[in-house]
Amino acid sequence: MTRLWSKALIEEDGEPIQEFRRFLSSFGQAAVSGLGAEALHVCLCQTFTRSETPIQGMWPDPAPGEAAAQSPELITAAMAQFEAIQGGGPTWMWHRATADGLEILTIALANGDGRIMAVVGLMYRKPDRAAAEPAAMALMKAGEALLDSLFTRFFTEFDLMVLERRNARLTKLARIDRLTGLENATSFETKACERLRTTDEPAALVVIDVDHFKLVNDLYGHQFGDRYLKLVAESIIHAMPQGAIVGRIGGDEFAVCLDLPGDEAAHLSEILVFCRNAVMRAAATLDKPDLGRISMGAALFPSQAKSFRALFELADAGLYAAKRSGRSAYRIFDPSRHQTFNSRAMGQLFLDAIDQGRVVPFFQPIVDLDTGQPAYFEVLARWEDGAGGIRTPEDFATILSDYRFANILTETVVGQALEVAAQARQSGSRAKLSVNLCALDLTKPEFVFDMQALLAQHGAEWCDIVFEVTETTMLDCGRQRIFQTLAELRSRGAQVALDDFGMGYGGLRHLRDWPIDILKIDGSFVAGMDSNPKDRVIVEAILHIARQTGLTVIAEGIETEQQRQMLRDIGCVYGQGYLFSCPGPQGALFDMLGAASQVGVGAA
Repeated sequence: MTRLWSKALIEEDGEPIQEFRRFLSSFGQAAVSGLGAEALHVCLCQTFTRSETPIQGMWPDPAPGEAAAQSPELITAAMAQFEAIQGGGPTWMWHRATADGLEILTIALANGDGRIMAVVGLMYRKPDRAAAEPAAMALMKAGEALLDSLFTRFFTEFDLMVLERRNARLTKLARIDRLTGLENATSFETKACERLRTTDEPAALVVIDVDHFKLVNDLYGHQFGDRYLKLVAESIIHAMPQGAIVGRIGGDEFAVCLDLPGDEAAHLSEILVFCRNAVMRAAATLDKPDLGRISMGAALFPSQAKSFRALFELADAGLYAAKRSGRSAYRIFDPSRHQTFNSRAMGQLFLDAIDQGRVVPFFQPIVDLDTGQPAYFEVLARWEDGAGGIRTPEDFATILSDYRFANILTETVVGQALEVAAQARQSGSRAKLSVNLCALDLTKPEFVFDMQALLAQHGAEWCDIVFEVTETTMLDCGRQRIFQTLAELRSRGAQVALDDFGMGYGGLRHLRDWPIDILKIDGSFVAGMDSNPKDRVIVEAILHIARQTGLTVIAEGIETEQQRQMLRDIGCVYGQGYLFSCPGPQGALFDMLGAASQVGVGAA
């Protein structure tokens, strides 16, 4: 039996391989007969094909350890012979005897057009070299005849096999996510569409988001993040029924299309709970806090939608509803409760509201805790739904992950707020505005120029505006661009406030490095000051650090006079909360400015 090994794409014992073995066996037997060798130790053949990797074979099967000991020497000699060939046709070369007295003969074989197809090496024991030379010539002729009848077809078939397998590998790579091994977004949609098109049996589409994954990357690095994603992917696969289509459709987003039996909603709930628990159990092995939390949204086929795109939109709405509930949850789309999370429908309603002037700024004062007079006005977006209701950005957050809607909202609300401030100046009052920005605003290349145009249009200065950002925004994956934008805003005279400080993943190192001027202490600390001594200590510590680093502090969420007094006692200058005023339309701003002017104090 011939021993054959290959570094090429040979995984099956096909006909080309069998013919190669037969050739090697025939040549080895001819060598035994023609050379009259007392002992043929090994016959080795190395081929040279159009593929990148040669095929090597040995005949007969060497004894244990013999291949390792003799193959390198024989290969070296054979390759030396191959490299010495300058033209076509068969050639042969003797080599000096090895240390143990074995003779080496290498023969290079060519096909009819002179292309070298193989080098055969023979290692044998023969005392009379001269007597063997005629036999070597006969072997070359026999080898050339074998090449004419065998190698041309063998290499043609082999090259076709290599090409087919390479194409198959490329096709697989085109549809597989390399990190997780799941279907990629394109392949997932193709397979899910095919599944939904070929049957009306109940099914579900599930969209899964890894909670706070960007922060995981920031805290532990991208290598750990990749490991975490792979673990989540494996957990999802194991939790889903056999036959489910599972794909990675975004950086930290997955999707599943699965069949459902009987009571589809109840069965789907069981699967989603099992999946959530499976991910949490697996994440516990990573020995890091707050991992393994996923949010899931799902929609039912065909009862809720019959096309992939429509089903995906409903599942995505369910996902946003799950996130709105506090994350680490799941929601099966409910049209009576989740329609506001349907991004396509909500997007069109939002644009209609913009055109009709129903997206407006509300204002909440930030006051001097000593005087109670407004120092700033925070600008808050509100959507009047036309039926007397008011929507906050949390109510339409599903569309604000789209930069188009986020930028439209910011430009609309800031523009209107600047117009209100211009009217206040005309009446002799000054209203300094504090506006909220998101990562999509700050990564927009034209953002600073857009703000400059709005300020000029309404006769405002950069010093009249504060830009508020959250810790989450500062830790966004585009933070380098965000920092550049904030630095540019500050260089022009605007101030930057860090909102909800203490509730995110920011640390003292970030206070040192981030381009900020103002700290806004989260209201949860303020609310507990009068009942929890630890909250008071935390607030005092933040105030001390801020004073030492030159930062202004604003305490949020002040609802009682006692909280106000405690903050004043420990040196907090500014505050904000329902004790002073809830957010209101532009009329409320003018009322507060008017009240301030009556006591002789204008808004600073």
